[in-house]
Amino acid sequence: MLLGELKILSPITFGEGCNFFYNLGCNIFPRAVNATVESLKVLKREKAAAEEQLRDLIKSSGGESKEEFRQGVINTLERRLFHIPSFKIYRGVAGSYDYGPPGCSVKSNVLAFWR
Repeated sequence: MLLGELKILSPITFGEGCNFFYNLGCNIFPRAVNATVESLKVLKREKAAAEEQLRDLIKSSGGESKEEFRQGVINTLERRLFHIPSFKIYRGVAGSYDYGPPGCSVKSNVLAFWR
């Protein structure tokens, strides 16, 4: 193609191409984005409904709060000597824990499984 022909075709070709892509971006893209956003909003509402059902199920099944359950588990583990605070045994510094015989066997089984 000659340079003169390129100058003659350039405004038409580039102008039409720009209009095509401008129209493509202005018309099709927002519709696709809006459809995707609407589907995400529907999923968000479904998720909120499922979370609400789960909360209702948890409240109706046990009736205990998380803190009551936690305290019950800690008391059971200490009574069965899975672990116990060191200061209860040695009257030393608080913050350290010792494993009892069941706790040591759980620890060794976990380490053996890990290796």
